[in-house]
Amino acid sequence: MDKLSELGYITYVNTYYESGEVVDDYEFKIHLKSGEEGAIEQVLVNGTICNKEWYEGASDDEIQANPATTGPYKVTNFQTGSGMTLEARDYWKTNDADKSVVEYQNVKQIVVKSITEPSMRSVALENSEVDLAEINAVDLERFESNSEYHVTKYANAMNDYMIFNTSDDSVCSDVKVRQAVAYAFDSWTLLLANGHDQGELHHDVCPNATPDYVDDWDEDPYYEMNVEKAKELLKEAGYEEGELKIRILKNAPAPNGPYESLQAMLISAGIDAEINQYDRSLFLTYMQDSTMWDITIYSEQVLDFTTTYWSALFSEKNYEHGTQGFTEDAELQKLLAAACADRSEENMNAFHDYYTEQCYMIGLYNETKSIVTQSGIKSLCLVRGDIVPQATVFDSGYASVE
Repeated sequence: MDKLSELGYITYVNTYYESGEVVDDYEFKIHLKSGEEGAIEQVLVNGTICNKEWYEGASDDEIQANPATTGPYKVTNFQTGSGMTLEARDYWKTNDADKSVVEYQNVKQIVVKSITEPSMRSVALENSEVDLAEINAVDLERFESNSEYHVTKYANAMNDYMIFNTSDDSVCSDVKVRQAVAYAFDSWTLLLANGHDQGELHHDVCPNATPDYVDDWDEDPYYEMNVEKAKELLKEAGYEEGELKIRILKNAPAPNGPYESLQAMLISAGIDAEINQYDRSLFLTYMQDSTMWDITIYSEQVLDFTTTYWSALFSEKNYEHGTQGFTEDAELQKLLAAACADRSEENMNAFHDYYTEQCYMIGLYNETKSIVTQSGIKSLCLVRGDIVPQATVFDSGYASVE
């Protein structure tokens, strides 16, 4: 768990996990960053424990090909960039009623194929090369009108939001500049630039999908595009049209459309915007370097509460430099701590209103995703927007395409 926390890949572990302490052969003590509701459950459910000697001595290939797990499936074939095969194995005897969905074994073998091109996933499904696939909204209509397929729509668990670099290394250290950028673009236009209109706009960095979200936020104005206001704010910040230069940090795998659309809208508002694109590894490295960017678009997964989501982005306990956007603000941390300790509407509004006015980050949208299956598949199991294939329910007598 220390390694997971260090890497930061598992946000719901890193958000809460402070450190671990081996007491004896049978006891392991977990120290949390906070004692808020759901913290220990997130760490226990999503953290992993393995033999230290094996983990430190194994190569990357050995870890991928033969991971030290006790799950219901074992990886029997792994090909980078191509896919992998998992085989059901003898599992500990547990009553079905006591199993979580990830422990089900409804199929003997799971073959995962890596098909990165959306149109080719549609072709693979139509050619009966796969049982199910995530299908791009552009291709969805032909499956919805065909009784040989079932369509399951769901809100993407990963939600897009904009981060401003508020450090002294960025022009966005000025709140007037941040607000000018916010008024210079339209989130709906960014969504459309993905090639479809399937999704919902946000009025907070966290979407309206958590029990402590305040519904009234969705009725409030939220940096609606106003080019004239953007230009006024630029002048107040001391910039004439075309003088301000903004560096947009882009993760190479992300779709180009939203970034190019954002760039065009900023330029139209008198802001010179450039897109600097890097592979994922460099992108994540440069996100931690305040000299490399001014704004970026990032995605984070919704877990349980709005406050959990806020903590992952804003809590100084998770960053050496304040927040994801290098923001060092004692009032921000005070209001966040109050909201996490007591999710009253008053506390939730106080934090939401403060960081929104300061324009430290802006919620954008989350896309609606669609999984299309062959008609013999009765239902899918989704956990946080991820499919759990071993819990799929089939019609009697259904045979896989392969």
